[in-house]
Amino acid sequence: MAESMVVSGLVSKRAEVAGQIASFKTEIIRLQGASTDLDGSIKLFAPEFDLRTVKAKRTNKRN
Repeated sequence: MAESMVVSGLVSKRAEVAGQIASFKTEIIRLQGASTDLDGSIKLFAPEFDLRTVKAKRTNKRN
């Protein structure tokens, strides 16, 4: 009986993690589109700008 409760809890946690992965994948696709739009805007105003020089800014997650 205890084993089935453990397995049930693990399956529930697995489903939660799978949902988060799907959500994050959707967010990544959205952010990649925003990045492409920003790259195009930068090139519109400064065609000679080298986008490879832009470093990623670290984001801090609040507790």
